[in-house]
Order: sequence, then structure tokens, then C-alpha cells
Amino acid sequence: MTLVENNLEQAAVSVGQSNESNHALETMVARLSTIKQMSRSIANESERQSEVVKDVVGKITYISDKATRIAEEVDESARNSESLNQLSSRQSELVSHFVILNSAT
Repeated sequence: MTLVENNLEQAAVSVGQSNESNHALETMVARLSTIKQMSRSIANESERQSEVVKDVVGKITYISDKATRIAEEVDESARNSESLNQLSSRQSELVSHFVILNSAT
């Protein structure tokens, strides 16, 4: 084998290795692009999920506030009912002192 043949053979090997490296790099770039797209998708979905969580927290707070107000109103109604019962008892007591006369006598 002559020097030129040897150099041509080494050049062919180098070209083959270069082509393999190029293909490997192209594959890596394609996979990195896919990973980048997936990362964007995950970030977008995370942002949407965060917005939903904020909305749910706001609604839970609203419901909690309403439940507290309802409990306060129920307590007030119970107090009013007790007061009415006391007034009714007092009225019955006062009415019992009156004598109803029959007008036919």
C-alpha cells in the first residue's frame, strides 16, 4: 500500500466518523428540542394549575365566610327565639290574672 492509498483510506475513515458524529449531534439536537417543548408544556400546565388552585382557594374562602355569617345568624335567631319564648311566657302569666266575664249574666 502506498502512502497516497493509506492517506485516502484514513480520509475515508475520518469522513465516516465525521458523518457518524454529525448524525449523533443531529439526533441530540432533535431530542433536546423535544425536551424543550415538553418543558414549555409542563410550565404552561403548571401555570394553569396554579391559576385553578388560586380560584379554588378564593371560592373556599368565600364559602367559609358565608358559613361563618350563617352560623352567626343562626345564633342570633336562637337568641331571638329564646327572647320570644320568654315574652310569650310573661304574656301568658299576665293574661292569667284577668278574669273573663260572661256578658250573659
